[in-house]
Amino acid sequence: LKGLSGNLDVIIPRGGKSLVGRVQTEARVPVFAHLEGICHLYIDRSADLDMAVKIAVNAKMRRTGVCGAAET
Repeated sequence: LKGLSGNLDVIIPRGGKSLVGRVQTEARVPVFAHLEGICHLYIDRSADLDMAVKIAVNAKMRRTGVCGAAET
């Protein structure tokens, strides 16, 4: 991606902290970076509570090491 200056508008790196940091350091185009990546979960009062609990448990417990796992 480093050599594609002029062909990319923005980079959204997905991966570990070291990968995202390296992309930020070396990119020649804007980078949407997350580094620590805190994934929040919000449940609206009008939500189906049984379904919301199932989704929340899945989001938190299914694969806790991935960058999309809920943390709060």
